[in-house]
Parts: sequence; C-alpha cells; structure tokens
Amino acid sequence: MKPRGPVVVAAVGLSGCSLPETGSGFNSIDPAERVNAVATAARTGDRGKARELVENFASQDPALRMLSFRAAVEMNAGETFGYNPNVSHARQREALKRWNAWADQVSGGKGDAAVGARGSS
Repeated sequence: MKPRGPVVVAAVGLSGCSLPETGSGFNSIDPAERVNAVATAARTGDRGKARELVENFASQDPALRMLSFRAAVEMNAGETFGYNPNVSHARQREALKRWNAWADQVSGGKGDAAVGARGSS
C-alpha cells in the first residue's frame, strides 16, 4: 500500500476552498448573463440601470460594450454625446464625462466609477 500523505494534505487544503460567487446580471462573471442584463434593461427602458450601462463602455468585451452603448443611446433619445464604442476609451474623456452626467441624472446619483471605469468586464 502506498502512502497517502500528499493526497490527504491536498484534500484537507482544498476543503475550505470554494468557487467565487458568480454574481448576477451586470455583475455576473458569465458574459452571457451580463449581455442578458443589458438586453433586459434595453427592452424595459430601465433608466435605473444607466450607471451600469455607462460603466460597460469600458468593457474589454466589444459585444458588451456595443450593446450597452446602444441601450444607453436608445434610452437617451438617440443622443451619443460624441462617444464611439470602437475608439479607444482613453481618447473619449469628454464624451464619457457627458455620459456619466447623464447616468447620474437619470439613475438618481453618482455611481462608484467615474468616467465609466468598470474596466475588464
């Protein structure tokens, strides 16, 4: 019979570990769930989600970035504030300031991230 020391140590070491919480909607680690949250906000016209939409403008995921932008534009009667989701986020500071001001106005307050800095979503 072979010693089982390392296996037992590994099992004990892992017993307290768990997967991180996945969150839901805009905060999910699942890209499909984040896209679904954007689609739901767009379909319902939920302006209370304006902050999350604008934060998604900084997403590394081009589909999420574009869907969020389109949803926000639709909620904002077609106004783009000069923002282009295909141009470098860093080069659009003024447009992002306008989007953040809009999000603050329609969602009832300033969010955690200024200038849409959710980042790597």
